[in-house]
Amino acid sequence: MDRLVRQAARNLKIRGLRVERDHSDPESFFVIGPQGFPLDSPSGSWRFSKLEIIQLSENLNNKTP
Repeated sequence: MDRLVRQAARNLKIRGLRVERDHSDPESFFVIGPQGFPLDSPSGSWRFSKLEIIQLSENLNNKTP
């Protein structure tokens, strides 16, 4: 799964988003938008799980630019 997370993070970076690991919880990540603010995760917090990172990347890839 870590390979998929790295690939998803690269895809998000192409779209102007930055993925950063949450140092207090190694299984969580923050997604930083183009203006430098964190995005809300589907759970309503700023922390994304590995699966949520992959799903976000896939959802953005399925939308037309």
